[in-house]
Amino acid sequence: MKDQADSQTVELFPVQRRRGRPVTGQAKSAAERMKAYRQRKKAGQVGLPSVSDLVPELRSQGKNVTRASVTINAVDPNSLDQLEILLRTVMDENKTLGNMVAQLREQLAQVQHERNEALSLESMRVNYIEELEKELNEVKSQVLKARIEKRNVMKKRKPDDRQR
Repeated sequence: MKDQADSQTVELFPVQRRRGRPVTGQAKSAAERMKAYRQRKKAGQVGLPSVSDLVPELRSQGKNVTRASVTINAVDPNSLDQLEILLRTVMDENKTLGNMVAQLREQLAQVQHERNEALSLESMRVNYIEELEKELNEVKSQVLKARIEKRNVMKKRKPDDRQR
C-alpha cells in the first residue's frame, strides 16, 4: 500500500482517471447559484462595469493627460538640464540596485545549496539511525530466542542434571 504523502512512488496498478474536470465536492446546485447571482445583482456587483459607467472616468483621465502635456511644453531649458541630471542619477541608482539584486540572488542560491546539503545529511543520519534500530531489534530477537532455547533445554534436563 502506498503512503498518501508519497508522490514519487509509482502505482503498482495504475488507476485511470475519469474524463472531464475533477470533482471538488463543493459543487452548488442551480438554485444556490441563482440565489448568489440575485444577491450580487441586488448589491450591484454583477459582471463588468458598463461603458457608460467608465466614460466619466476616462474623460477625467484624458484631461489629466492634456494638463501634463501642457506642463511639459512649459518647462524651460534650465530645468531640462536638471531633469537630465536627475534621470542619470536615477539610472545609476537603478544599476546599483540591479547589482545588489544579483548579489542577493547569488546569496540565495548559496543558502539554498547549503540547505539542500543539510537536508541530505539529515536524511542520511535518519537512514543510519533506522538501520541501527533494525540491527538492534534483530539482536534483541536473537537474544530472546537464545533465552527461550536455554529455558527449553533446562526443562528437558533431568532434575539431578540441573544441580551440577
